[in-house]
Amino acid sequence: MSASDWTDPADVAAMSATWAERKAARTEAPRARRRLRARAALSRIPAAWLAAATAEPCRLYLGSQGRRCGRRPTRLYIQGRRCWWHAPAPPPPRPFTTRRRPSVPDLDLPDRAVCDVCSGEYPVTKTGTLRKHKCDGGDGIKMPCPGGGRPVGPARIPRRSTAGFYKCHTTGAMLRSVTTILGQGSPKPALVHWAGNLVAETAMESLPRLVKASRREETRVEAYDWLRRAHTRKKDERAEVGSAVHALIEAHVLGEPVPEQLLTDPETAPYLEHFRRFVDDFEVTFEASEMVVASYTESYAGTLDYLLRSPHIAGGALLMGDTKTGGELDVKGVYPEAGVQMSAYAHAEYGWLRDGTRVPFPADEVHDVGVVLHLRPEGYRLIPVKCGPEVFEAFRHIRHVADFNADLSPHLVGDALPVPTHTTTRKAA
Repeated sequence: MSASDWTDPADVAAMSATWAERKAARTEAPRARRRLRARAALSRIPAAWLAAATAEPCRLYLGSQGRRCGRRPTRLYIQGRRCWWHAPAPPPPRPFTTRRRPSVPDLDLPDRAVCDVCSGEYPVTKTGTLRKHKCDGGDGIKMPCPGGGRPVGPARIPRRSTAGFYKCHTTGAMLRSVTTILGQGSPKPALVHWAGNLVAETAMESLPRLVKASRREETRVEAYDWLRRAHTRKKDERAEVGSAVHALIEAHVLGEPVPEQLLTDPETAPYLEHFRRFVDDFEVTFEASEMVVASYTESYAGTLDYLLRSPHIAGGALLMGDTKTGGELDVKGVYPEAGVQMSAYAHAEYGWLRDGTRVPFPADEVHDVGVVLHLRPEGYRLIPVKCGPEVFEAFRHIRHVADFNADLSPHLVGDALPVPTHTTTRKAA
């Protein structure tokens, strides 16, 4: 019996048509999905951006795939042709302000103050400076007073700039921050391993999410940026907790009311409870808190946490104190850099009181051993740390290294020398 005896040609044709339709459907479905995704992606692009775009492909090289992006449409940037997903982010707009300098809302500034030059009383501006005025220059001539524009009251306290410097309004000197010096002059190899371990832990915890994001280019870039910033997010979280705890401690030391949101916050409330327990256990009395100190000889300035005395430590001597909120109790959290930092504060020459008055700093009275209060939600530990002359000598070396890295190092290596050209001279016959 042959195949033609039991196979109907009409059935074979119908089956072939069905198979062709199924194959076309399987081929068309992914194409349709890709078209829908492309339309959805284009719908998110602003019309103003599309108005100036062209059909040329994106020229960004994707190193992980070994090819260029190739997406369309694109616009021309300084970096070349870029699609919307790889376009350079524009700089954030600057907020509009009518003042040339920002105000100082955190300071308790007086409404009027006496000028040190002409002894006249004049209004104080929002920036904490005395309003510019004129004084008698002789022979009845009015001249601009040199005392106008000078900071008064708490505005005379140097403030740390974003560049890492304190500006002294008395001498005009620019003093490098102690924390900036330690960051630029003291290597911290443990931070590199900590950041690598944190990124690895984050990747393992978010493995399904990362695998899903790796299938599309736009989500792959977002996942890459999110993963490599894991240590930055952790550091910012710790900084927020540390700033809140320092605000609690400062309010407690100065006898000021503690902000209600910090008292009711379950994350910061245990820190305040343990700090109060520390004060009661060691019968602590505070001499200063959040005081700006400076050394003009060594050209540095910084803000110490507090100066304290306790009858149970060094016979009630004046101690340098610092607070740390990271790490784990009895494991880690207090590092040798804390002693170097406190030694710089302990050997300062001047300090500023709350009213802006500059006074000599009692460096001779500060004990050679300070204390670091390691605060954690589960308890506290008070750890002695050396901050005497030998530690301060190490800080001076670190400052020289920081000066080298910040000032001299960028100018050591020059451009490559051009290849010399040799000219051949022929002898006259």
